[in-house]
Amino acid sequence: MPSWPTSGSTAHIAALAGAGPIQLQLALDFPDAVHSLAVLVPVLPVITERCNESSSEYAEVLATTIPLIEQGRIADAFDTLFRYLGGPTCREESDRHPATGMVRPHRRRLGHGVPARLGGDGSWKFDADDAARITAPVLNMTAANCTNLHQAYHDAIKSWIPHAENVVLPDTGLFTPETNPRGTAEVLADFFGRHPMEDRGA
Repeated sequence: MPSWPTSGSTAHIAALAGAGPIQLQLALDFPDAVHSLAVLVPVLPVITERCNESSSEYAEVLATTIPLIEQGRIADAFDTLFRYLGGPTCREESDRHPATGMVRPHRRRLGHGVPARLGGDGSWKFDADDAARITAPVLNMTAANCTNLHQAYHDAIKSWIPHAENVVLPDTGLFTPETNPRGTAEVLADFFGRHPMEDRGA
């Protein structure tokens, strides 16, 4: 296991969507450094794979997207994938909130080829056994206006981490900090406020 660079330091860790795997791995590798986790609409590749295998919608998305990529129609392919992964309003939300920084990077990735199995290359594994090792307080938040796929992520965290505090934020899409900044901030402030740093290990 690698060493945490700053001895004795702890932090509240919040991450959105695709950054979720990073914070979860951090909690596994450096449990003493993570005071709490705010998991916001996370992405869990093992759940993505499970859902995709049983989803007729996923098969339809691939049947549409792969020819578009082969034709060089990257923007159209991106829109199809984005709506599947983030919901029918996801693209519009991203366009209204350019600070998300989501659109151009994903288009570049599509331009260089996207794995047929969405959700990663399978090299990162995280499941119920890994989740059981997380003892820090966990906020498990999802958006009311998200896809069945993101609901499956939320339900997995709820099942895997029984002590997690589960929140469904109303009037919110995939980009929770942008589509409902006040609601997101209030939930985070309440969660972090109830788990102050000085109470660690008390």
